Amino acid sequence: MEPFAVFLARGGFSREVAALGIRTEELPTGRVRHAARAARSVARLRDLIARERPAALLGFGAKAQVYLGPAAAAAGLGDHSAWWQNELPRRAVHRLATALPATAIGCPSQYLADEQARMRPRRPVFVVRPGIDPPPPPPPEEAAALRDRLGIPAGAPVVGMVGRLSPVKRHDLLLHALARLRRRGVPAHGLIVGSDAHALAPRYALGVRALANELGLGDAVTFTGQVADVRAHLAVMDVFVSAAAEEGFGIAVLEAMGQGVPVVAADAGGPREAVERDGTGLLVAPGDADAIAGAAERLLADGALRDRLGARGREVVGERFTTARMIGEFHERLEQLAQGRVG
Repeated sequence: MEPFAVFLARGGFSREVAALGIRTEELPTGRVRHAARAARSVARLRDLIARERPAALLGFGAKAQVYLGPAAAAAGLGDHSAWWQNELPRRAVHRLATALPATAIGCPSQYLADEQARMRPRRPVFVVRPGIDPPPPPPPEEAAALRDRLGIPAGAPVVGMVGRLSPVKRHDLLLHALARLRRRGVPAHGLIVGSDAHALAPRYALGVRALANELGLGDAVTFTGQVADVRAHLAVMDVFVSAAAEEGFGIAVLEAMGQGVPVVAADAGGPREAVERDGTGLLVAPGDADAIAGAAERLLADGALRDRLGARGREVVGERFTTARMIGEFHERLEQLAQGRVG
């Protein structure tokens, strides 16, 4: 099947996709709550679908489904249309998207699939877990130079997190765990990689930095903002933390494992499906800063354990979470969708 990508907003992403040789079209829709404009957008999308007559249609996210569901049905291709749910279905837009016609709904984890399956009306749900092709680790001198630029004290163990500054990520738990470690005499330095992408949670981003100061961590935690390549930042970390209990999957967990960094993760949500307990990382009770601090302290004190978990993390990514595996599973689902069946 020849891919054709339709973007519901203008921006750099559509240009990046077009640069890959994929046909693209931009169809700006504005906000869902603007009913008249939304109706016009559905009509335009319907006409585009009727013109192209694709074998299968896949919408990315609930907002896309709000337009795709009725447009595909109006174009006579409702039984070849599915959408991808990558968030916990807790908001009104998720309920609206689920109510609209769809052959099936795809999810990146069984955790999300189970949550989506509880929604009404019931739709067939399928799972395709993410995959990556981890690049080789950067040379040690590159990581050392980055460490110097970030102002991390020589010899300080680094406990870090990668992800956008969003409430679901629970950076506050990492900061509280870091404060506990330092009170116990462990001179750990925090490294938080990511920004408030698309300004979706500006107050949260400010609150995280304020919390670091309140906990006396002003010189003991570094915020990098958005970075293009996280390899060197992961190479600086001794322990990677995923504190989110309601994470849909957590691609950063795979990136850390692929770089051989041992993981401490909440025993919940999508990360639980990626992290092998005591195999690639340590799983802790959700929402428990003390448990995160204890697991991190255990890893920092045991270099052999860190090495073993890190090596197994690289193996697991190569065995279970490759890009080739993900593409193969997605292709199979799209073939089923082209035949009017998924699930």
